[in-house]
Amino acid sequence: MREGQPSRTAQTVAFARAIESLQPREQRLFEDPYATRFLDGDGLWVLSLLRRTAYRRTVLYCIEQIGPGLLPYATARTAFIDEALATALGRGVSQVVILGAGYDTRALRTPNIETAVVYEIDHPDTQAFKRARLGADIEPLEERVRFVGIDFDRQDLGERLRSAGFRFDVPSFVIWEGVTQYIHEQAVDETLRTLAMMSRGSEVVFTYVDRALIEGTRSFPGGKRLLLAVRLFGEPFRFGLAPTETADFLRERGFTLLEDMGGDDLSARYFAPLNRTDRATDTERVALARMAETQG
Repeated sequence: MREGQPSRTAQTVAFARAIESLQPREQRLFEDPYATRFLDGDGLWVLSLLRRTAYRRTVLYCIEQIGPGLLPYATARTAFIDEALATALGRGVSQVVILGAGYDTRALRTPNIETAVVYEIDHPDTQAFKRARLGADIEPLEERVRFVGIDFDRQDLGERLRSAGFRFDVPSFVIWEGVTQYIHEQAVDETLRTLAMMSRGSEVVFTYVDRALIEGTRSFPGGKRLLLAVRLFGEPFRFGLAPTETADFLRERGFTLLEDMGGDDLSARYFAPLNRTDRATDTERVALARMAETQG
């Protein structure tokens, strides 16, 4: 992101959540009543069109043409992470860390999350914009949500977490959504090695870009437009993984891969049961990993 400005990609993700929240109740994967708070004129105008039956199909078609599969992917990955978080809270996890929280609203909309302390880690400019847009709704969070500013490329995550009261000896759940592709490989490596100091039973759910998109070794529908768009936003892709190497990459850093979902997997799990034809892109994936029982 550019200094002094809120994240454009974080706004895009909030836009996707707002669109899903307009689905008929029996077909929606989740509802986020706060997502619209982070949208400006253009986004709100598009949402107003989507609320009108006469325009909805045309608007969704245009969105799909601009970024094939990106909206379904953002929607499905949100559902995947919501489920993983709910499962962790059901196990009694008392600490939730959201790395690169952006305009994540899970601290407000997740059932039973009040039983945990939530650490939202992100750039101070993004956090300031978020807190301003939430207004009075931020007040109930003050007792159980800690906003921790960080520059992932320059500051030590472990130190920032400890300074906010995070305990590495307590099982925790970490959400790292829509971040890894924007930071350097060294920062990804250091972050995972820091998280590997957490207590046994801790889990990390994270998203990543298929490295073939960045390297240009595989053609993805809309892939070139996506790369151009994030560069124009000032948030170019810097890091990616080959899906065949993800398990080894995590194992070397102290984690066991539990699930790794691509576009087809996400579409089959979330859209097919609802008879929805949405098809998520394969440019990005979402994975769930747990602290390895033994390391070394």
